[in-house]
Formats: sequence, C-alpha cells, structure tokens
Amino acid sequence: MTRKKRDSHALPSEFEEELQAVVLADSFNSRFVPITLETPKVLMPLVNVPLLDYTLEFLAAGEVKEIYILCHSHSNQIEEYIRESSWSDDDECVVHVLKLDNVYGTGDALRAVHQADVIRSDPFVLVSADVVANVDLQDVIKQHRLRSSRDSRNILTSVFKRASPNHRTRSPEDELVLALSPTPSSPKRISSDGGRLLAYDNTPMSDHISFDVSLFEIHPDVTFRFDLMDCFIDVCSPKVLELFADNFDYQHLRSHFLKGVLESEILGLNVHTYVVETDYAARVPDLRTYDSVSKDIVQRWAYPICPDNNVFGESTFKFHKDNIYREQNVIVDRTANIGRNTVLGENSKIGAYSSIENSVIGRNCVIGNNVTLNGTYLWDNCVIEDDCTIEDALLCTNVSVGAGSTISRGALLSFNVVIGRGHHVKPYQAITTVDQTDDGWDDDDNESSGLDSSQSRVKDASEPIWKESDVGVGGIGRIFHRELADDDKVDPHMNSIAVVPDEKSTADSHQRLQHASPSPRSEDPISFSDIDEPQTSAVDDPSLANTAFVNEVSFTIQRGENGQLDVESIVLEIKSLKLSSNIVDITDFSAAIFIGIFSCVDPQPSNTEKFSKKMLASVKRLCEKWNVLISRFTRLESDQLKAVYGLEQACSQNSFYRPFFEHVLHHLYDLDTLSEESILLWWDEQSSKLKSLSEDEKLLVNQATEFVSWLREAESEDSSDED
Repeated sequence: MTRKKRDSHALPSEFEEELQAVVLADSFNSRFVPITLETPKVLMPLVNVPLLDYTLEFLAAGEVKEIYILCHSHSNQIEEYIRESSWSDDDECVVHVLKLDNVYGTGDALRAVHQADVIRSDPFVLVSADVVANVDLQDVIKQHRLRSSRDSRNILTSVFKRASPNHRTRSPEDELVLALSPTPSSPKRISSDGGRLLAYDNTPMSDHISFDVSLFEIHPDVTFRFDLMDCFIDVCSPKVLELFADNFDYQHLRSHFLKGVLESEILGLNVHTYVVETDYAARVPDLRTYDSVSKDIVQRWAYPICPDNNVFGESTFKFHKDNIYREQNVIVDRTANIGRNTVLGENSKIGAYSSIENSVIGRNCVIGNNVTLNGTYLWDNCVIEDDCTIEDALLCTNVSVGAGSTISRGALLSFNVVIGRGHHVKPYQAITTVDQTDDGWDDDDNESSGLDSSQSRVKDASEPIWKESDVGVGGIGRIFHRELADDDKVDPHMNSIAVVPDEKSTADSHQRLQHASPSPRSEDPISFSDIDEPQTSAVDDPSLANTAFVNEVSFTIQRGENGQLDVESIVLEIKSLKLSSNIVDITDFSAAIFIGIFSCVDPQPSNTEKFSKKMLASVKRLCEKWNVLISRFTRLESDQLKAVYGLEQACSQNSFYRPFFEHVLHHLYDLDTLSEESILLWWDEQSSKLKSLSEDEKLLVNQATEFVSWLREAESEDSSDED
C-alpha cells in the first residue's frame, strides 16, 4: 500500500488540522489463547508481518498524522516493538504508545484517552488494531465532515464491508444485522453511503432477532442488511470521547456505546454507515479469520496489500508463478516441491523431497527431508525434522517437531513447544508451555484477568514436568484446555484455522429477514424466530469445490433481484468474483450463475412446494432478465456447449432444480443464448455414454429428449425447404 503525498501547492482548507487516530490494541477477549498468554495479539505475524503494521499502514496511507496506540496487556512488548521499528522515526506519521493500567474494556481505555486530553482533531479515527484494509479513508472522512457540517448530531460514521454471511472473512460468530434508514436521495447518490444506522444486533448464535415495532412506525423506509461486516473503523467527532467519559456503563464499543446512542431519545445523536463494495476491508478477531485474511493476502485479493510490495519493515519478497513468494537467502533442495499459495521467509531452508503448499513459512525456519506441509503456518525459527506431516496447523515461534511426527488439522503449538519424535498431535489440540492452575489459565488478552505481561506464568523448560502423552518422549509442553480459558465459551473447533468439515453454513438463516413482517401488536417487539428456515445452501453437496464461489454468485444475483444493484453492476461484480476465485472453466461458472438464478425462483421448490406453472413463469422471467449475464460469457459456440453442461450440473446438484432443466434449455434457445448446435452436441455426447452417467444426469438427458427431437425435426424441415 502506498501513501498519498500531500500537494504542496494545494490551498489550505477549513479542515486542514492534522488528523489523529486512536488504535485499540487490546481485544478484551480470549480468542487467541494460548498465544496471547505470552505475546499480544497485535504482534502476531500475519504473512510474516506483525498484525499491528497493517493497521498502522492503513492509517498512514489515509493521511493520519498522529496515532495513539492504547494497550494494557503486554504493553511493554508493544512499546519496545514501536521503539525499534521504522515507525519510531517516521516524520509523516508519529506513533505514540499509551500504556494503560486498570482497564477492563474499551470504555475504560477511551475514558483514559479523554482524561489525557491528547485528541485535538475533529474528526478523529478510532480503529481496532486487527484491521487489514485498503479503503480510501479520506473519502470516509470527507463524507463524515459533510454530514457533520450540516447537522452536529451526526457524531459517528462506521465502515462496513459488504460480505455475505458465509463469507470467508466473516467470523463464525458474526451474526450481524443492521437496520438502516436510507440517506435522502440527492441528484447523484453516493454509492458508499449506507444510510443512517437505526439498530445494530450481533447476538452470537441466536436463532431470533427482535426489533420494536416503533422502529417501523418512525422509519417506514427502514431496510435490514445482513450482508455487512463490521470493520471496526470509525470516524468520530470529539463528542464520542465525551460520552464515554460521562457514562461509565459504556464498556463495549458496540453492545454498550453504540446501542446506547441509537436507543437514546434524550441524546438525539445520529450514526451513519459507509459501505465498502470493491475495496478490501477485513478484521482478524479469531483464528478462523486469521487463516482467511492470510489467504486473501497471499492470493492477492487484498492488493496492493501483498508480500511482494515490501512496504512493511525490511522484507525482500519476490513474486513467482502460482502465488509463490520468496525472500532472499531461501535454500530449497532441487527435489523439493513448492506448491501454489506459499510464502517462504528469509534464511529458511527446505530439505530434499519435501512438499509445501498453501502455507506460510516464517524466517530462519529449517524444514527437513520428506516433510509435507499443507495449509500450515510456521512462525520464525521453527524446526521441522525429517518425515513429518503437518496439515492445517499453526506453529508459533521457536517450535520444534521431532522426526516422524504428525501434527493434525486444527492443531496449535504455542511458543517454544517441542514435540518428541514420532508423536501424534490430535486434531484441534492446543499445546503450550504456560502453567495451568486450578483456576484455569491466565490470559493477558482477557478482560477479566487484568494482568500485564510480567504476570503470565511460564515454567522453566528444564523442569521435568512434561507428560509424554502430551508431547512425546523428550517433548516440552502440555495440552491447553481451551474450554477452561475461554470466557466466551466458543467451540474450539469453530475458532481454528482449519474449517470443520461438517460445519453448517449460516448464510441462508439470515434470509429469514427478507420474509419478516411486523407484529400487529405495537407494544410487542417484532420477532423473526418463528419463520421457517429455508434450505441451508444453494447446492445439495457441501463438498463441492466451488461452493464458496457458488454462494457468492447466488448472493450477488439475489441482491440484483432485490433492487440493490443494477444488472451491469452485477455483471461486473460476478466477473470480478470469477477472476478472484480463479474460475476458468465456463461449465463451473455457468453452473454457479444458473444456481444463483434458481435461488431467486418464487416460490422456491421444496418438499412441500412442487413444480408449478407459477414457478415456471418465475423461471422464464429470471432467464429473460439475466440472459445478459449468461450471454456475456457464452459468445463462442464452445462456451455455449459448456453452458449447457453447466445447466446440467446446476440441476444435478439440487434435486429441486431438476424440473427446471428442459424449460430453461428451451427458453435460452428461444432467446438465442444457446444455439441449436450446442444443445444437440451436448445431447449426442451424453447419450453416447448414457450407461456411465449418474442417475441424475440420465434423468436430465431423458427429460431433454422430446425437445431435442423437436430440434432435429425442425432442422430436417429446414433442409427439405432448402432442397
């Protein structure tokens, strides 16, 4: 990411004061234990760069001139890092570390800032220290200033990123639903203006959402959005700090402060939203998103935030084919295989016949012979001896793994852990050297502990206290029981870098909102808990390789159906999804589009709702509307053939969509989207290998037989007429 240079010839404006920012370094939860028992979350390396650097660079690129980092746990480590980094002598952006004592939440931290009287800019930026973004911060500030100049009650603008509920960068616990009132239309509506925020609900794992009916009476134009992810980037007026100082009940930024402001008629203050559509914006609140954001950076979704830009520290990455990044002085044996989406840190060594793919290797790591790493993160100075297999695991700094060991998916080995030779670490197991007490674990990132870094108890590694059953013969460490440490009681399988195979997507549970209606009793809140759940996915097979892409396309088309985006915007967005997801096969791409179209059929087919004339009319209408999307990618005859296969694939993967096949095939032929030749060629190819087809495919071939016969007869008649 590059910083904007100030124009020396620009005229000073009325807002020329130096922009300041407040960075919240403490998360006040225990999502990253046992790692945060020994180091602050913000210094965890994300693709070999401390997480804090991404946030600071985002602010500096947004022309922030002075930054205050608020830290409580491990504050000495953060202070030392800033002092020894390039931030300490940056003339364009001055960074301060405010070490806070006796704080137990965000509210305490912000009250301390107000008392210190260091924030002078109006507005100032308030941001969590786990933000990775390339958003144009100046545009957010510009919109906030414009609203505030018109009405001083507009005290806060929060940034949200459009992301479907099952988006990879959304935490498994993110159940956010926003109630918004659109900003009054202007001659040219700003697309990033999400409107005024009326209600904010992020109750984790809740099966219902309630709003008071008065919300609809006061704001008849209210809309509900479940497709927005909170980036925890806020542009604030100084009034925000004053409110925290005046109200000691405000401890949490969202559930206390934001809710209090939105529900208080006495205060009469407004919060607005800024919606990011195309730029990258994400947070790293847990291990799942740590993995997702890392992959986004490696796969260049977050460009220009990528390793080979080398804007962080003294990195020396070079980009190679298949998203492989190598720093200088990396030694790779000629027989080793370095697969796609892999980062190799400086001075690391890869032994003979080893295979590494979809992994990030830190600096000064030594990987022996015949080692297999897939989906794995090694921090600096790790040693992996010969014949080890590690899959979807996280190994912190100075971890050693003995020869012949296996580290299973979801495992986490914290600092200085040693795994003995031939040992097997079980799936989702965490191991640390930190001592366990009868009271649980001391987590320096936990708001209830209130400890600083000097108080975490780490045993001397020379003490004979390690169990062979935990770490093998000669190993160092003990099993960490997350259920004892996690004050929020989060399932460790959910908070892991490895996706649980049978994890159910929550995407469609949010679609209940689209069908909700107000309760007739004005004194009762509106509840959405009684609305029937639709199908959980657009496809029956959750193991489908491109399920994430299919769901994203379906969600995008649904937004178009709801009038949130025009057709041209949908075409552009789906084209971007195709490129970013590396979908090169037109068959897979067409299948995703058809599944997206089918998901908008009204009524939706189900066990109780069979195929009907109303459903058929809906299918035809959708084909006509989205024909521009299909035809845009099927101009070649060969692509039209693949589109037929894509339609077949879409109808095969969901039994409820099978009756659509012949009708869509015929209708797209009538629309001149699919040629007669492509349809006949598909039928001939499939008929020739009918015995080897699946039962679903056979049904579709048989279903199309009558239409194909009609085509052949019409072709024969045309030939006779010509004769």
